[in-house]
Amino acid sequence: MKIQEVVRRLWLGVVLIAAAAAILLMSDSSQRKSGHALPRVAVFQHSSQTALDESVLGILAGLAEHGFIDGKTISVQRFNAENDIGTANAIARQITGGGFDLVITSSTISMQVVANANRAGKAKHVFGIVTDPFKAGVGISRENPLDHPKYMTGIGSLVPPELAFAMAKKMFPALKTVGLVWNPSESNSVAYTSAARAAVPAPRS
Repeated sequence: MKIQEVVRRLWLGVVLIAAAAAILLMSDSSQRKSGHALPRVAVFQHSSQTALDESVLGILAGLAEHGFIDGKTISVQRFNAENDIGTANAIARQITGGGFDLVITSSTISMQVVANANRAGKAKHVFGIVTDPFKAGVGISRENPLDHPKYMTGIGSLVPPELAFAMAKKMFPALKTVGLVWNPSESNSVAYTSAARAAVPAPRS
């Protein structure tokens, strides 16, 4: 993997943690002035899979490195819809109803259901592990990234498919055909599929 790609991935993680930390700093200040308990943070992932599990652990570790430790300086509650959209919508309504100071979502679907439930802006929302937030229908403009709901921020993490193809070709030089499983009803799947097709030369007639 190119050093530029490694740096880019690390930078995306730093930006996500920095955004969450900045919101928590403001929330912590308000909590101290009002005499309330620790700032409340909801961490929401759509399913149990390695990429999302590790992203959540990374988020919590990053927050801890910045002094936001569960049970000491913040109160963290984790939610997992276990790949059920009905459950995801119910969780989204629960965590955006005003009971949390910050909601952090991991995955495109979690971002979408929380954004839909949070149209009133009761919860500050930071999203990550999202393929293409501009195509997710949550009010973020690709042309002007600063044009977004004031209560929402985050980062996209689309990995260029050509890097995956290059690695596959290096591991298996005889590779000529690649099958791709995708779900046309999920914007993240559509984004990756479109990018993968664009990265592969059209077959010769």
